[in-house]
Amino acid sequence: MKQIDKIIAPVKKELGLVERKIDKILKDNVFKEKFDGTFLNKGKKLRPIYLFLLSKALGYFEEDIVDYGVIVELLHNASLVHDDIIDHSPKRRGENTFNSIYGNNIAVLLGDLLFLFSNKLAVEKRNFRILDVLVEKNESLLIGEIEEGLNTGNIDLTEDKYIEIIKNKTASLFELVGEISCILAEIDEQKCKRIREMSSSLGLSFQIIDDVLDYTSDAKKVGKPVMNDLKEKTLTLPIIFALRKKSDLKNKIVKFFEDVTQDYLLDEIKDDVIRAGGLDYAKKKALELISVAKKTIESLKPSKYKESLMSLIDFMSERSF
Repeated sequence: MKQIDKIIAPVKKELGLVERKIDKILKDNVFKEKFDGTFLNKGKKLRPIYLFLLSKALGYFEEDIVDYGVIVELLHNASLVHDDIIDHSPKRRGENTFNSIYGNNIAVLLGDLLFLFSNKLAVEKRNFRILDVLVEKNESLLIGEIEEGLNTGNIDLTEDKYIEIIKNKTASLFELVGEISCILAEIDEQKCKRIREMSSSLGLSFQIIDDVLDYTSDAKKVGKPVMNDLKEKTLTLPIIFALRKKSDLKNKIVKFFEDVTQDYLLDEIKDDVIRAGGLDYAKKKALELISVAKKTIESLKPSKYKESLMSLIDFMSERSF
């Protein structure tokens, strides 16, 4: 049995229902054919898995948890559609992206439609505390996307600003899961604060691991282009660190940004980042954040859900190293 199969075993039923509900939502709209043969419903669904395991570990076992899994997954997929447009990505999860099939104009509207489906279902649930959090995290996600765009080509991007951007862009969805779990399980504010911090740490580590994967994986393995961040003039943690260590690296990046088809320069920059310890630094940072998250999980009452949560965190980190 694969590691991920063991992790999802306690919530396999809920995950199956999420897939069926998303499939029904997509097929029941007038543009249903536009969603066929795309990357939707092909991911690992780490955020719904995290939601189900965390909620149950906190003592919430009601069936409506499935709807919240759908809300989170649709929101995540909507953000991916927009990411692919911004990054000009032709592939996602090994499938053609919406923008490569329909062009940017239609793709952005289809992404908006997924956002709408997510928010519409949330409104139907009539849990206004969760609605408040959903609106807040929607705002954070979009601010993160805008901030990243505004910093395209910014060779002087600092680590603090980078962390701020990914906290909004990526960690906000993990924080949303933590908040939903706390609200549903009626957890006191002090404990909920720790859950929020844990969720944020997980989200930050997840993005940093993605940054490392952009250097270390091949396109077939991750199902999308690699070294794409630099081609899109986006600075991530490995290169931000390397710029502090290698004074001549800045000039190479500036030259590469003038023409991102210069593959020889891309290879040189990649080698410089590795030699300067950029990947090692990013890995260390991700593992530190994961360690923070584990401490909170360890404080939960013993259960099969807690055990799977610990395994999920290990799985999220080991996928890169």
